[in-house]
Amino acid sequence: VRLLSAPLSGRIADSVPDVRRMLAVCAVVAAAAAAGFGVAAGFALLLAVQVLHSAAAAPIIPLTDSQAVAA
Repeated sequence: VRLLSAPLSGRIADSVPDVRRMLAVCAVVAAAAAAGFGVAAGFALLLAVQVLHSAAAAPIIPLTDSQAVAA
């Protein structure tokens, strides 16, 4: 999931005028998914929460790196 979501988010970030907003959305979704680990019961729900968390957390580091380089 991370191998697919990181490059995909990079392409989306290139077309978005404000990358900070995308970074904030990814961080909020990743935090909400992390909170979902406490609620999820059963393999299927845990797998769904993990996939969502991985997809949301993967672009955070590359997006912050691009913001630092741009500054």
